[in-house]
Amino acid sequence: MEGYRGRRIAQRQFDDRHVLCVVFEEHADAIVVVTVYPARKERYAH
Repeated sequence: MEGYRGRRIAQRQFDDRHVLCVVFEEHADAIVVVTVYPARKERYAH
């Protein structure tokens, strides 16, 4: 999924009620993780 300023967002369910969200940037030589946060599934699941 696309995020702010060209950043990407990856999500993975880790229990019945929550997802883990990872905001990252892809560069030619590296993937840089900007932030990681847990979220309630009903709020952020797409």
